[in-house]
Amino acid sequence: MFYHLNKIKKSIVDWYEKESERVDLQARLYDIQQSEKVSIYHHEQHQKLTKKSSILKLQTEQGIIAGHDACSAFLEGQLADLLLTPAELDLEAQATLLAECDKVFTEQDNDYLIKVLHHSYTKNTGTYLEKLYL
Repeated sequence: MFYHLNKIKKSIVDWYEKESERVDLQARLYDIQQSEKVSIYHHEQHQKLTKKSSILKLQTEQGIIAGHDACSAFLEGQLADLLLTPAELDLEAQATLLAECDKVFTEQDNDYLIKVLHHSYTKNTGTYLEKLYL
């Protein structure tokens, strides 16, 4: 009789283990599918953002430039020309503009801004600022 009961108990335990493995596997598959859906969604959002931020056509003096790489290269060249070429300053225009402006900084202010800070000066200033904020 005990043999028969142990046999039934063993079959119940085996069935429970198989069912729990199946449920666990289904839960893991569900989690993987959900995380894959989330990854796909974020990838699509990134693609949309990349597409929106791409310059595909650009009208220039030389004509229309097509393609993001070509547009990017053109803009980089224009930027390099602007930043690396020194500005042509009109001294007469500067003098006229400065004559119309009120003087704000004194010579003492200019000397203070130009002077080189010594190590001891910065160290003392740092200590002073630390005392202010502590």
